[in-house]
Amino acid sequence: MFQHLLIPLDGSAMAEAVAPSAGRLAEMTGARVTLLHVIEAHTSGEIHGGHHLTMHEEAEGYLQEMGAKYFRGVSAVSWHVHAREVRDVAHSVSDHADEFDPDLIIMCAHGREGWWQWYKGTLAHQVVKQSTAPVLLFRWMDALSPEFPFKRVLIPLDGDPMHEGGVEAGIELARLSKASADLLEVVPTCSTLSRMQGLTKKYMPGATRAVLNIAEDQARDYLGEKLQHVHEHGIRGTASVVRGEPFREISRYIRQTCPDLVVLGTHGKIGTEAFWAGSLTQRFLETCNSTFLLAPAV
Repeated sequence: MFQHLLIPLDGSAMAEAVAPSAGRLAEMTGARVTLLHVIEAHTSGEIHGGHHLTMHEEAEGYLQEMGAKYFRGVSAVSWHVHAREVRDVAHSVSDHADEFDPDLIIMCAHGREGWWQWYKGTLAHQVVKQSTAPVLLFRWMDALSPEFPFKRVLIPLDGDPMHEGGVEAGIELARLSKASADLLEVVPTCSTLSRMQGLTKKYMPGATRAVLNIAEDQARDYLGEKLQHVHEHGIRGTASVVRGEPFREISRYIRQTCPDLVVLGTHGKIGTEAFWAGSLTQRFLETCNSTFLLAPAV
């Protein structure tokens, strides 16, 4: 499944922190690797506490150094520096993803702080919005944790085929890691229905409860089929259906089981757009320290 990995690097220790895991994944899969640096216009001399690469020769030397340091066991490693300065780095990374056609983009979640991050989203979030390739998004903390290979993979589902774009990639990462894979679906209760759905509850409470009970039965059948698919890949796994509000219940499951990879299908809404749309993906990215596999909705 993973034949080509694209790894954007900006010269900072934060971005570089994904390189060891990316190198291990490339070695295990035999994937070729493309290292990418985009020169950003009108920047200061520092980025995330490190030196900001603004010259073509310097950036190319840095990518070559990263290739030799972290990807020695990879058969095919190339690098590319986008020398023309750009204001929108995320858009440029997405354009290069369209050009290079990777199976997976590997990045670290970091970016501007404060209101700008809330308004526009971090660089990684913007790439997720604009790219058609799934993004393996590690989280920067005091030290990068967890790392590949993973130990436990969580795949929340909602029964919508549009949100299943990351399922096969998540299963493959679990298989490569010899990790367990947990499937989870949340079915609302009457008290946790959305405002629009609540109108139905108000005027037809009995019918609403019956419909939700049917939805729970359907979710169990649906996850049962998906779990069988997981087992066919030689992966141990579980399937759970819980009742409640999706964000709250999935967050609780993450706290209780501590998966080091969470697979999410996303429409790519970020910043204020995500706020008004009630995007679950951005809320998870803001509150959970797991690594995420973000797959565009199909």
